[in-house]
Amino acid sequence: MNGTEARRSTETEFVGWVPEDSNRGTWSLITSCLFTIAICTWTAIHPRIHVSRQLRHQHKFYQLVKAVLAPEMTVHGFYLCMMGVRYNSGCNGGYRTLWTGQYAWLLNNGLVSWQDHKSWGLAKEEIADKNKADGLVKLAALLQVVWFTVQCITRSAHHLPLATIETMTLAYVFNGLVTYAFWWEKPKDIVTASFVNLPEMTPLQWDRFESLAMENTFDVSDPSQKHDNSIAWYVVPRDCRDDEIGIMEDPERTADESVSITEPNCRKIESIVTEVEAGNVITEWDSNLYMTRYWPLLCLLGASFGAIHLISWTSSFPSEAERWLWRFSALVSVITSVVCMQFRKMSLTWDGPLTVIKVASPLLYLVTRVVMAVEAFVGLRAMEPTTYDTQTPRFYPIGIDTGGETTVNKAYSLAYSQSARINGSYISQEMEKSEKKVQTVNLLPTSFSHTAQEPHRK
Repeated sequence: MNGTEARRSTETEFVGWVPEDSNRGTWSLITSCLFTIAICTWTAIHPRIHVSRQLRHQHKFYQLVKAVLAPEMTVHGFYLCMMGVRYNSGCNGGYRTLWTGQYAWLLNNGLVSWQDHKSWGLAKEEIADKNKADGLVKLAALLQVVWFTVQCITRSAHHLPLATIETMTLAYVFNGLVTYAFWWEKPKDIVTASFVNLPEMTPLQWDRFESLAMENTFDVSDPSQKHDNSIAWYVVPRDCRDDEIGIMEDPERTADESVSITEPNCRKIESIVTEVEAGNVITEWDSNLYMTRYWPLLCLLGASFGAIHLISWTSSFPSEAERWLWRFSALVSVITSVVCMQFRKMSLTWDGPLTVIKVASPLLYLVTRVVMAVEAFVGLRAMEPTTYDTQTPRFYPIGIDTGGETTVNKAYSLAYSQSARINGSYISQEMEKSEKKVQTVNLLPTSFSHTAQEPHRK
């Protein structure tokens, strides 16, 4: 046997589409993973409350796509941030969304009292009444992801390989469990909002109140006044091109400390605006979150999705190139996700080699995510036969005589027959030796065996 033949004899055999039989098939593998991914992402979506049914479905579909592409970045607000409370804008009967920052400002300035929160639709009972099916849906999703995780752990414990699509699904499961841990009490799929009337405010107070709005894209009154600045204020990067410069930096100033309308100061403000526009800011993390001690933890959670793909580091792939492509993509996704979180602001302004890193990191992350998703499905064309095994060797305490072959031997042969076909004659020989050893074991006491075979003589 030459070197080429020896190499081929040791290569792992692969199978393509496997029909459903006593073991699992390709179709059940795909549907199980896709169903788990779907239920993890769909139940994790807590969409905003839209009066328009069309906008509500469009927004939820958009959030679903975002959760599938980047589940580690899916974060929403709670009832207020879900646009659960609206107030009358005073313009032709229109309404606007009340954000958490605005409500906190009203409380801090004594314009509203917390004792009146029930009349604002913030009573726990009222919110729970709009959210009756939420707990049952989340419980069903939790049972599904736990079942899938236990199944994967059991396969690994019995040294059965996981398909790459199962590894990818585990990444979604982990992010889903983290989401449930934080959002178990968060309301979901609430259709109707609460409408309130704001207290009387001076023009200065009203301007300050309006400046605290995160966005007003979905406001009915004058929706074109201000473009959408963010999809989620925290964790998800926000587009700051339309942000008011310095409006939140120092909200309280005396008249003497305010910027006077003089030519030098006007040039200073103009230079700041020019710098921001020339900087072409791509995205920016929220400063209040970026400076907290929780930021390193969020970075680790962001890198967890790619890190879980490293479970398939030693798995069999149809080709060596696909194996290294998977490894490289998983490593790059971990590195780039951490790198992206180290820069509070990303812009196209050239400030040295860091600009290349800032721009290239999110692009590389997106590319590697797509590559791993494609490989997870493409790899189904050629996988190890043991990937579809669901049975493990079962040994019975008592053997039944069936013409010299016991049920122990049958179970043993059934469990190892497929391994013998895969690994060649060496395993077959070892299996035959083991079978002989099993057959020589006297499973029943000798005296009992003779008593059962010979008639009793008086």
